[in-house]
Amino acid sequence: MFCVSRCDARHKLTGIAIEYGTVSGAEVLSSMRFDNWINLHETPDTDRWRQGKQAIRDALYCDNDEWKEKVLARAQWVLKHAYKGLRSI
Repeated sequence: MFCVSRCDARHKLTGIAIEYGTVSGAEVLSSMRFDNWINLHETPDTDRWRQGKQAIRDALYCDNDEWKEKVLARAQWVLKHAYKGLRSI
């Protein structure tokens, strides 16, 4: 947010967001809802609270070396092409 707060009308801001799939969208939504619910209603460090935290982690992060390598390769590709595009402006 530093750049956003320090930029004025002379500067251009380009944002990017990249999502890397782990499970279906429905599973991600379900785990996000569960995580929100436990944050509101469960005592931290109970079994149910830990179950919810593990569910959201599993939905958003894949602890698999092949997946990690694919994420890194894709991020490098996207950033390389974004940089090329920005240089052409």
